[in-house]
Amino acid sequence: MGRKSFFLLTLSFILFAHLSAAADWQQTAGPYGGDIRCLAVSGAKLFAGTFNGGVFRSTDRGAAWTAVNSGITLWDVRSMAVVGSSVFIGTNGRGIFRTTDGGASWMPVNSGLTKMDVFTMTASGSNVFAGTNGKGVFLSTDHGDSWTAVNTGLTETIPEALAASGANIYACSQGEGIFLSTNNGTSWTTINTGLPSLNVYDLVASGSNLFAATGGSISLSTDQGAGWKVVKTGNYGAPLLATGSAVFASGSPQGLIRSTDNGTTWKSVTTGLTSSRIEALIADGPDLYAGSNGDGVFLSTDNGDSWTRASSGMVSTDIRCFTGVFSRLFAGASGAGVFLSTDQGATWTACNNGLSDLVVQDFTNIGSTGFVGTYYDKVFVTTDNGGSWKMANAGLPYWDVRALYAVESKLFAGFGSNGVYLSTDHGASWNAANTGLADKHVRAIALVGSNLFAGTLGGVFRSTDGGGNWTAVNTGLTYPNTLALTVSGSALFAGTDHGVFGSTDQGGTWITADNALSRKTVYALLAGGSVLLAGTNNSVFLSTNYGLAWTDAGAGLPDIDIVSLFVAGSACFAGTNGLGVWKRPLSEFTAVDENAGSSVPENYTLGQNYPNPFNPVTIIPFTMNTYGFALLKIFDLTGKEIAVLISDRFQPGRHEAKWNASSLPGGVYICRLEADGMIQTRKLVLMK
Repeated sequence: MGRKSFFLLTLSFILFAHLSAAADWQQTAGPYGGDIRCLAVSGAKLFAGTFNGGVFRSTDRGAAWTAVNSGITLWDVRSMAVVGSSVFIGTNGRGIFRTTDGGASWMPVNSGLTKMDVFTMTASGSNVFAGTNGKGVFLSTDHGDSWTAVNTGLTETIPEALAASGANIYACSQGEGIFLSTNNGTSWTTINTGLPSLNVYDLVASGSNLFAATGGSISLSTDQGAGWKVVKTGNYGAPLLATGSAVFASGSPQGLIRSTDNGTTWKSVTTGLTSSRIEALIADGPDLYAGSNGDGVFLSTDNGDSWTRASSGMVSTDIRCFTGVFSRLFAGASGAGVFLSTDQGATWTACNNGLSDLVVQDFTNIGSTGFVGTYYDKVFVTTDNGGSWKMANAGLPYWDVRALYAVESKLFAGFGSNGVYLSTDHGASWNAANTGLADKHVRAIALVGSNLFAGTLGGVFRSTDGGGNWTAVNTGLTYPNTLALTVSGSALFAGTDHGVFGSTDQGGTWITADNALSRKTVYALLAGGSVLLAGTNNSVFLSTNYGLAWTDAGAGLPDIDIVSLFVAGSACFAGTNGLGVWKRPLSEFTAVDENAGSSVPENYTLGQNYPNPFNPVTIIPFTMNTYGFALLKIFDLTGKEIAVLISDRFQPGRHEAKWNASSLPGGVYICRLEADGMIQTRKLVLMK
């Protein structure tokens, strides 16, 4: 199909969107949590470095957190070190920043640093060591004002971890084992005798003993690294922590373990930890803090015997998906599970009872039954609005569920690298549905009419028989890396790593426009009539003409990936990759012509539905001036009857009908009121 044909299609739809110049996105109060990469203590202040959320600070032992990012130009924080009153952070791309005022302000301190990816740091006295991704180790002896490479004898230029014990500095590596320097990095030698593997992820000193986390075990040295012996086997790696009385190690999925006898015996210490993936550990006197991969910070005051979540105010969650019905909005967070808001995002509550995997990647529902797809433990089901979850995995041999989609009683699951599976019994059993699916890296599933579509990293595939067989439909899809799909009426849209493509012939042909999105990665799409919203690698974009032209609608958003979009009530919600949920009123996107398509008599009125656009429930008001019969129906744009909402007699006055369109694709629908021989219509915009 040519561009002209695609453009003319917009003339048959209502054009209703505009962008307010004063519009702005606002961050909601949660969900709390985040991917904690590092922790540091400076006096009474506790600092947490996060993935894409920057630095958070607590002055009350983790009871409350505040973002402290003034001056930090990249919020992917990988490492921390403390020297006196100075706190240093290493970032993934912008080098090192320093604060001397408790985090109130930060400044870059990169003079002499030739690599800006700083993944590990340690301090020894007044010296600071920084391990980079490709240029080895750098030393600063002047509080970061200048840096010098110190790599003589260091044959691995990507240190996994740095550690200091007295005058000794240790560098851990993948493939080269452990390096020791006794002269502030001037020279390095290997100390690998007895190590079961040269892949070493962390090292910690406990008195005169050293513990090293290698690939598949924990090793102990009692002679400063001259010799090593294995004291614990299993999948244990970074981080390690030594306190005065214990050594802690982290493993996935085992969680934390502890030894109080120099590694002779180990005990699981996971009570209260809702996340088994711990990425940072630190001790502050009797208090222990654990930073998790997604669920924020946990505190233990009893040497790890029990833990409590301590993440209030820490808005650094990775929001992968949304769903909702009536006033209930659910957000799925990678590493933190499912959160519920009943007040449009003002507050959030975790609802993870029975959810053993908190890496949530997608939602769908069949009637009142809800489903989530997770990374490790596949699919879960709830029949009580998220109050409890149960596994629904029989027949699913793989992990990494990227997409869930329901078509009447059929439930489809798209896997990250293993194609599509189908359940016809609410997840009780599953079967592969991959015939003809040449690329099994599924990222999205959608339905147009009776045809099912799968978006993969190798393009879009169509099934005309409910997933029984698939055919590639990529003509014109010049960038096939498909990350998102959405539907408006009979039009299908694909979000790719080079913008948005549209098809109006069931995927037979695709077109795009040379516009602001052509070089953007599109992670999320919403459609309602001719209006599209696209979540990209740094903003939200708006189109009012089926994707032919786009406007940046991201005022107020940080420079971060927008990975999910959803309409609930009177607002649009955006899920970010590391900064939680953001919200914007729909009124700032849309101005619906309430008189469009209406022939309004004086004695009977059909009001505009609210909210509009909506997802998936809306209220349709109408008035009767005399007692009489009213018939209220919903049609799609082809004239097909979708639902009969009202067929009864009513007294004079104002009345309302509620329509739940959860089982229908996004698009424009027609509501028609017949009363006393008069007919009125309204256009309703379902945005999914």
